Amino acid sequence: MLCEGMPARPRCVNVVGMRRGGFDAAAVTAITEAHRLVHRAKVGLASAREILGSQEMLLPPVVELLDFLAHQHEGRHGRARERRRAA
Repeated sequence: MLCEGMPARPRCVNVVGMRRGGFDAAAVTAITEAHRLVHRAKVGLASAREILGSQEMLLPPVVELLDFLAHQHEGRHGRARERRRAA
C-alpha cells in the first residue's frame, strides 16, 4: 500500500512494487479489489472476505492481507504482536 496524509492512511495499492516483487496479475487484481472493499467502500473485514470469496478472489496474498488487518485491531495502536509477548 501507498500511504499519505497526517495521520497516514492507505491511499492505493503499490502495483509497481508488487509486479517487481513477483506477484502475478491475478494476485494484483485481487489485492486491489480487497483494498477497494476495505478502505474505500468500508464494508468491513468479514464482509470483504465473503465478497472476495464469492468472486473467487480469495487468493493467499489476499487472505494474508485480511488477516494482517484483523490482527491490527488486537493490539494497541495497531501493534498486535506486542499483545502476544510475555509481560
